[in-house]
Order: sequence, then structure tokens, then C-alpha cells
Amino acid sequence: MFGKNDSSCKAAPAADAPRPMIRPRHLVRRIFGAAEDLVETPVPEDLVRWVSAHFAAADREAALACLKQAVTLSGEPASPRFLRCAALSSGGELPRLRQQIAQLRIDWRNVIMAGEYSVKNNRVCRARDLGKPIAEA
Repeated sequence: MFGKNDSSCKAAPAADAPRPMIRPRHLVRRIFGAAEDLVETPVPEDLVRWVSAHFAAADREAALACLKQAVTLSGEPASPRFLRCAALSSGGELPRLRQQIAQLRIDWRNVIMAGEYSVKNNRVCRARDLGKPIAEA
């Protein structure tokens, strides 16, 4: 039944056999494409106001630049909701914003959880809807 001559068994690939490398599209563009090939993500006006109010003056330009370069795993520009979640969950700290922007490339759901949800009475509750513009800046 499972003998050596069983044609349904396939030999395992050799350990030293080269494996094809698969890269997300945004990395391929950065490695092989020209600078003009990179698409900047438009930052919503409400988010620009929020960044101006919550980030230190020295970090505002860098924060907006991070938001403009934000992409998802598929290489598509991040949606306004993703950008708002990343910014609000950063709490106005540039290193944390960079972490959240990097997380968008891995799994955007973590950024949504950090930006829109909070824990109350040991339950996760949606605290805000960042699919809509930020009301207060």
C-alpha cells in the first residue's frame, strides 16, 4: 500500500535546492522600480490636522511622510481608515507610528484593533469608527 514503488508518493525536494523567493509588490517596486513608480498615499485633511495637534513640532513632517508611504501587504496604498488607526494608536509618538505603519505591511487587522478598539470589563469593545473623519483635532 505505501511501498517504495507507490507512484502517489513524491520525493521530498533536496535540502540545498533553490527555492523561489516571493516578495510583496511594494518591496519589488522599492527594489526594482524607479522612484516615480512609488505611489504616495493621500493623507486625509482631518488626519493632517490631528497630526499637527498631537505630534511634536519636530516630528510632524516625518509623521506625515510615514503616512504618505504607508502600504498594505499587497502593495496597495493604505486606506484612510488604516492611516487614522495607525496615527491614533501611536499616541503622537513617531517611533510607535513607524511600528504601526510597518504592521500594516504584515497584518492590517492588528492596526485596526489598536486604533478602534479598547478593553472594558475584560471584553473588547469598539471605541470609535475611524472609517469616518476624526471629529476633534
